[in-house]
Amino acid sequence: MIRSTFTLCLWLSVLLLTSAVIGVDAKTYETIQGRSCFRSMKGMLDSMRDLVKEYPDLMSITNIGESYLKNNEGRKFGNYDIPKGGYDIYAVRITDSNSSRKSQNKGKMLVTSGVHAREWAPPELLARYIETLVNGYDSDADITWILQHTEIHAVLYVNPDGRWMAEEYPELYWRKNMNPNGGGSCGDAYGTDINRNFDFKWGDRAGASDDPCDGDYHGKSRESEPETKALADYAKS
Repeated sequence: MIRSTFTLCLWLSVLLLTSAVIGVDAKTYETIQGRSCFRSMKGMLDSMRDLVKEYPDLMSITNIGESYLKNNEGRKFGNYDIPKGGYDIYAVRITDSNSSRKSQNKGKMLVTSGVHAREWAPPELLARYIETLVNGYDSDADITWILQHTEIHAVLYVNPDGRWMAEEYPELYWRKNMNPNGGGSCGDAYGTDINRNFDFKWGDRAGASDDPCDGDYHGKSRESEPETKALADYAKS
């Protein structure tokens, strides 16, 4: 059982790495200005919704939570606009819903991207992985078997507020979410690093900071950020 699980994980990893060259042309949808090989967040979500319409038995999209700005006021001063109204956070599920194997008997895999907003490539790579899976079903024996026996869950943008900032103002190299953390001393370096905000080893100073102005600020408490909580709750569900 351990060997077969390892083999499946290895194959899924190889497929993820090779998907970058066989996905759809990003230019079909809105792209990031100056980076035509990467879909913008809007273009990406549009493409995923179109893919669900094309493959309703293989894909579904679920709203799993909301970004900080969805339910909180953002910073009211500064040199840059911020996204108004925040964003919903979505998870994409890829599996053969008509398989004789029920969900509770399938292996589960969770893949995330868009945690650090300025990292352009991961959402595009993950999207092409999703496209490779659904486009390969019924024509690729390995992919067909995987989707009949496995559920792949993908969250393309864990940090949508931050991603908006990164796309709108690339010169800022925005990394964190948009929580001003009650202060304005950080200039345009505020926010919480979602990747350092999870419950596991929260507050560990070997790679995280308690200074709100640092890029790896871990937040006021474990899972204090709505983005972190949404992903953690979804992973546990």
